[in-house]
Amino acid sequence: MSWSGSGHNLFVLVDNGTCGNRGCEAILRSTVSILEKEFHGCRFVSAPFMAGETPDETFFSKPNVRHCPPCRYPRRRLSAGWLALQARKRILRRDWSPYSFERFLPKADAVFGLGGDTLTMDYGNARSHFDILRFPLRYGRPMIIWGASVGPFDQDRDFERQAAEWLAEIPLILVRESLTRAYLESIGVAGNLKSMADPAFVLEPEEPELPDAIRKVLEQGCLGINLSELVGRFQDESENWPTRAVAILSEIDKSIDLPILLIYHVSYKGNDDHAFLGRLKENLGKTRNRIELLPSGLNAPELKWIISRCVAMVGARTHSTIAALSTCVPALSLGYSVKSRGINKDIFGHVEWVLHVRDACREEAASRIAELLRRREEVRAHLVQVMPGYKATAWDAAKHVRELIEHAT
Repeated sequence: MSWSGSGHNLFVLVDNGTCGNRGCEAILRSTVSILEKEFHGCRFVSAPFMAGETPDETFFSKPNVRHCPPCRYPRRRLSAGWLALQARKRILRRDWSPYSFERFLPKADAVFGLGGDTLTMDYGNARSHFDILRFPLRYGRPMIIWGASVGPFDQDRDFERQAAEWLAEIPLILVRESLTRAYLESIGVAGNLKSMADPAFVLEPEEPELPDAIRKVLEQGCLGINLSELVGRFQDESENWPTRAVAILSEIDKSIDLPILLIYHVSYKGNDDHAFLGRLKENLGKTRNRIELLPSGLNAPELKWIISRCVAMVGARTHSTIAALSTCVPALSLGYSVKSRGINKDIFGHVEWVLHVRDACREEAASRIAELLRRREEVRAHLVQVMPGYKATAWDAAKHVRELIEHAT
């Protein structure tokens, strides 16, 4: 099917991160799969809110998916693009927007905000992400916030009131966990809410080519561990996160009798799990167990396949634990936000397998991991029981989209 073919639904996917973040890649891939199942022959424009070092089509290439950077604003003052923009705005008096996906909006059947957790305060003010999601409303296109965690914004009551007004404008909000739903209902956002599992729960794993050393620890049975530099922002500022992370890894190594596989989930400049884990491994010194670091360059389905072969998973990145839970691998989330608590609460009915990064001292982390390993068959049995129904909510989300589109036409 040609992307430019006519007669097919066109969906514009905005506000996701670059595929350098394999969680964002997993969301994109799975969203396409979910919508393709419901809307046969559909086409997609994918417009992340940031540009990656590696083009997204390198990670995910399909004939019906067009990758489009969202922002064309010329940042360099007095450049040719900047001068052309000034002429357009000041001389020709023409409207202008920084969103390069704008040209697809008049023919779009629906627009999806794939941000996951961009509408939170975890990474700073969410205002710019609200701007992206509200922009398609100018064209009267059905707008959907898709598989998201939202808020809370209660630390800034003025912004919270504004956010509630903006969210009320969105025709359909599909939240990925019940804590977000309860919060939105508490601020008066209710009539446009539906629930779904994070779309990445339905991502299909793909077996990669791997070095013999990695295959050997997977065959032996290993503990997968994902730690990221990012989570250091959410601990006590007086602590040095890399030093603490080395201590945590060292204590885990001493307390278990399994090989350890270090698994990255984000790899781009300034936010590179692979480089961070490599430095931790170098600083560990002598270890009790064999510790391996995955080679770089693996995509989201390949990482999910590897995680699915682990005995258990410890993950700072939410989507590393989603890759585990969705394949019925017991996982401990080193959480820092509502998303990990909400997802665990919905799957297990409790947050026993969530450890906030502030509380992740070496002894507590090792103790919780030892407990997870001790109870892993119990946890796995629960996941086997609940996961089919839980995943079905992601597939069923496309039916809510169809209802919205049919109502809008």
